[in-house]
Amino acid sequence: LRAGTVSALYFAERIYQFPLGVFGVALGTVLFPLLARHAARRELGRLREDLPLALRLVLVIGIPASLGLLAVAEPLPRLLLQHGRFTAENTARTAGMIGAYSMGVWAYCGIPVLFRGCYALGDRRVPLQIGMLAGLSDTVLNLTLIWVLAERGLASSTALTAMGQLSRLIVSLQRRLGRFDWRQLGSTALRAGLAALVMYAVCQGVQMVQPDWRGVLEGRLPGRPVWGRVGGDLLSVA
Repeated sequence: LRAGTVSALYFAERIYQFPLGVFGVALGTVLFPLLARHAARRELGRLREDLPLALRLVLVIGIPASLGLLAVAEPLPRLLLQHGRFTAENTARTAGMIGAYSMGVWAYCGIPVLFRGCYALGDRRVPLQIGMLAGLSDTVLNLTLIWVLAERGLASSTALTAMGQLSRLIVSLQRRLGRFDWRQLGSTALRAGLAALVMYAVCQGVQMVQPDWRGVLEGRLPGRPVWGRVGGDLLSVA
């Protein structure tokens, strides 16, 4: 690992956690009272309907968020962070980390929702076991992928671990509640994926036409540094 890997991971993590905090955690928090009410009334059928619906919402939000983050993996840190001692090389390294993290945004958003499903059923053991297994898996993948992808392997292992954690949670909940409606989930994932691909293509096209986003915004805000408008607190740490 080269010097600066920890900083690149830190900045990339701050950026990918934005959709997770805004959508994933919020969705899990809002759904928990409904899930807990169904579980308290032993309405397992309704719980089996609500959890796949929550997962469909996660897919509708998470898949475009994953591809959208990948589309702006370089322009976003260039706009927000590249000034002072944060150079173009630092931007490129951070962009690589963001691209690796972005693979798992949909999984990051789904995990809090399914955790709430387990808690609504009064099951705290399974989330703990799956979380411990995820920590072990992440460590093994870190020590493996770091030799292949260098610093990006650390971010990639986080995304892959999240996907595995989400899969294990789904399997555990299906054992308790019954099989989810995978046809609807698959249809939602397909439509969200197609729409996200269109969005990604448009973003790439816009970047080809105008690759310098900093110049665009500074042109609209003449004489003022762009970071002064979009959040000096975030940028001052660079």
